[in-house]
Amino acid sequence: MEVSYALASQCRWAAWAAAKAGAEVVQPDGAAAYLSELAKVPRAPEELSHSLADALARTRQAAGESWEEWRPVVEAVVELASHAAKSSPSSRPSTERQASAGKSGGNAFCALTRMATQFGLYWRHRCDPSSDRDTPQRCLAHALQAFHQAHWAQPPWRGTNLGGWFLLEPGPASPFFETCHAKIKEINGQSGKEEPSPAREAPQGLGDEWSLCAALRAAGGEELRRQLFDHHRAHHYTAETMRNIVQCGLNAVRLPFGYWVVQEPGAGEAYEGPCLEALDRAVALIEDVGALQLLLDLHGCPGGESGDRPCGRHDSSWSWERWRTDEAVKILAIVAARYCDKSCVTGIQVCNEPSERMPVGRLCDFYENAIEAVRGAGMSADKVAVVLPIFTHWRAPEVTDAWAERGNFMKYDNVVFDLHYYHNFSSIWNLLSHRQHVDVVACHALELKCLPHAMVGEWSTSRPGQFSEAEQADFARQQVLGYNHASHGWFFWNWHDHEFYTDWDMERGAFKTGRLPKPLGPSELQGFLRPEWEEDGRGGRERLLFPRFTWDPGPG
Repeated sequence: MEVSYALASQCRWAAWAAAKAGAEVVQPDGAAAYLSELAKVPRAPEELSHSLADALARTRQAAGESWEEWRPVVEAVVELASHAAKSSPSSRPSTERQASAGKSGGNAFCALTRMATQFGLYWRHRCDPSSDRDTPQRCLAHALQAFHQAHWAQPPWRGTNLGGWFLLEPGPASPFFETCHAKIKEINGQSGKEEPSPAREAPQGLGDEWSLCAALRAAGGEELRRQLFDHHRAHHYTAETMRNIVQCGLNAVRLPFGYWVVQEPGAGEAYEGPCLEALDRAVALIEDVGALQLLLDLHGCPGGESGDRPCGRHDSSWSWERWRTDEAVKILAIVAARYCDKSCVTGIQVCNEPSERMPVGRLCDFYENAIEAVRGAGMSADKVAVVLPIFTHWRAPEVTDAWAERGNFMKYDNVVFDLHYYHNFSSIWNLLSHRQHVDVVACHALELKCLPHAMVGEWSTSRPGQFSEAEQADFARQQVLGYNHASHGWFFWNWHDHEFYTDWDMERGAFKTGRLPKPLGPSELQGFLRPEWEEDGRGGRERLLFPRFTWDPGPG
């Protein structure tokens, strides 16, 4: 039996109220102190303080004519939450009511009871002064994961990035950089054919989209630049590309784009845009396939979310004050309103890789404003996830702690934190054996499982050192199974990359080499690195009470 988002939401608040009431019985002082803290949360959902009677009345209203069918499920959810808040982990209620509810509720019941149990454990640990600070947060994470599973109709993303299409980077768009370079040389009357090095990402001086746009304008004017970009945007990926992605067993694509695709570039900014009609055609292309979900990714914000080339321009003088977040919010609202009726669009990402120099408070302010703009523009929580990048796992505790202090995990639904897991860009990776790389993947999997909602927006099989083909295949599969622990899934970077970079090219480097089976099978799409972490958790047993992210690689 399926459960609507509206009914699942009210079941959540009923479980919350029951857990709160249970904690007030056994730990009145701790519960009173916590309720006092909740009262200070700005713009907190009113449901946080509802009585159980109020919550049940709202649940009955949401169920409507189906109330008698759902009543045993709701009663079992309430009983489990109350019991978990009051009792030891080793005990559990065993009632005829729960057996009846299980028969009528099916998979939704399993998810809702996991949610109820974890809410109860959350309240018990949150009100216990002897409990460590991390335990209740993990219980809350597992409760919210179960809530998502109860109502979300889409499978988790198992996808690839379409980088190099609507935001250009050397690598994914290297052929276009070479084409433009050749045109510039022709205009400048430079004779002689240049044979680029096989390892060359892009011609010298053309290291990002900004520099490419500026060079084209200087050489041939805006009309030439527009013609070249129009052709690239129309042909870089095609309907055949989308069919090939589906044939590999993938169900989603992440589409990075720069803000200049949506609106005129800012004064003095070199980008070619806007080109919303081209983005319309891309979305329609994906919609027509019928088997792909689409995550729209504002990869390059106004002013840049960093000074690195993934947001359109490498600029060593960049500072976080240049990031025009208010403008980014308006762009997200435009995109949300334009594509809210597209069934393929199941996610929108508010930026890509925010610089760690951006103060966490300002970052959270932007994220809150972005969520409200997207929801207000028609992308509702039951249909579209809003993705908020943490970027590197080193910043995960800082961002998630700040988010929790604002009460946002219970305030916003279907909001996902994005992490990018690359085994590159630091000399420490040169020291690791294959086993140690796999150990890191396991730690990342644990980190994902301990976040309420998470995805891996970018990963690859690239790493320094010499590894056998069997080790590379194992590395790819271990990452797939590890990242399957993320509530919302993962995306490989990229579908196509530079000819020299097979480890960053999913089509050539993962599927054509046989490192991943084509198509992906049930074990890759639905399997887990640690299946025991995904057990249903019914009966009041505490799950996943692990320490924070730690890693001791041990001997190689």
